[in-house]
Amino acid sequence: MKGAEKMENATAINSRLLSPVQLAGYIGKSLQFVYKHVQTGRLPGLVRVGRHLMYDRNIIDMRIASGVLLYDGERPENKNNETRGA
Repeated sequence: MKGAEKMENATAINSRLLSPVQLAGYIGKSLQFVYKHVQTGRLPGLVRVGRHLMYDRNIIDMRIASGVLLYDGERPENKNNETRGA
């Protein structure tokens, strides 16, 4: 039974981790967007598995659920918040 439990845990972890290509499809962005945000540190959930980059789906889901969507460039809520003069 111990071997079966280890296999079950490994399967759960593998289904929780996404490759960069899988993540791009999951969030509906390009692969270039994913790599750009990795370099700038704006993409949460990064896990290194050996030399591979993987992303924790739970952390990505929490960030999306909290209303902090992944964006490219300026935050959408700041685009129309210009100071109005008298």
